[in-house]
Amino acid sequence: MAYSLLESIREKARKAVDTVQYQKIGDSPTLKYYAKWYYIEELNIASHRPNMPLKPLPEAYIDKEYYTIVLEGNRLQEYNEKYENTSITEIGDSVPKDYGDFLFRNIGILETKLNAIHLAYFSKGIIVDVRKSIDKPVRIIGYTAHKNVHVGYHI
Repeated sequence: MAYSLLESIREKARKAVDTVQYQKIGDSPTLKYYAKWYYIEELNIASHRPNMPLKPLPEAYIDKEYYTIVLEGNRLQEYNEKYENTSITEIGDSVPKDYGDFLFRNIGILETKLNAIHLAYFSKGIIVDVRKSIDKPVRIIGYTAHKNVHVGYHI
């Protein structure tokens, strides 16, 4: 069975999660000693599944009209206002051919454990392509209503 580009990236990243350090000891002793990496270890790191129920936007973000794009889990839940000269491309379980070569090239899976976690459990990506200037901001929020769950978004 042939793997897609995204499946092969996820597989490599999941293997790296068990072997790569959060940070190389020589790069910054300050972060090494003060970062609370155990918070990451306590997360329920799992990909969202399409059959998980949709959750409402948390009360702190209740003004849905404020946001252009709302991501919940691995779903594009809201897209309130379409902008001229702007296109939104969703990245889910596959990567569109036009974007495959550059989408994840700046994230080194073997550089840090956080990079590996981000790609191993990548849930949703969106490409916001602004072709000409727009007069309003594009506001994006990604969240999960499930406690202590990591959701990997890539915008």
